[in-house]
Amino acid sequence: DLGFEGNLPGSNNSPQMTLSTLAIYRDYFEKQFLADVEEFYRQQAIILRAHNSVTGYLDKVVQHPNEEVRRVAPVLHSSELKSLINNVENVLIRDQLEAIYIETNELLIEEKYSELPSLFKLVSQIRSALDELKKIVGEHIYQKGIDAIERVSGNAINNPTLYVETILDIRKKYFTVLQEIFNNEKTLIVVLDHACGKFINNNAVTVAAGNTTKSPELLA
Repeated sequence: DLGFEGNLPGSNNSPQMTLSTLAIYRDYFEKQFLADVEEFYRQQAIILRAHNSVTGYLDKVVQHPNEEVRRVAPVLHSSELKSLINNVENVLIRDQLEAIYIETNELLIEEKYSELPSLFKLVSQIRSALDELKKIVGEHIYQKGIDAIERVSGNAINNPTLYVETILDIRKKYFTVLQEIFNNEKTLIVVLDHACGKFINNNAVTVAAGNTTKSPELLA
């Protein structure tokens, strides 16, 4: 007798275990079970990544953690369900973060903005990853602003209207993207404003003029 007062360790009628029985359960079943689940999804991730784009991969794995919980709930002690979810998410999402960052940058370059929210949603529980995606968006906007001003710098240095319109065009474009695709997410608007501030204060026109006050003069 292993000391269960019930049938299944994770069921609604969860059995009561003695401390010694719970220790045996964890040492001889649970630890290996969690390790096997993690390895299974690691192999699944390799297969799915080999045959899908990052966004396609993420679309396929988004439901896996919850599906796994439903599958193993009857045999896994309820205290370990959170560990199971964390393990599956680590393998399917955290281990793919570098690919997600690269994909985010490529989607921005290709202006496939409608695919970005799914990436943000999937990493929303990983604060450092969400911050990194916002950083990528900010750097992209900044570079677009730098490039746009450089293209008109020869004329814009003595043409305030052209200079201002170029800046406003960039801000309007990305404000519209954030408004429509991300429902006017406030933290991303802050990212936009910060990026615009950077390229306004230091760009081809200010460099050609040899001073940082040229931008305020043209904007006045």
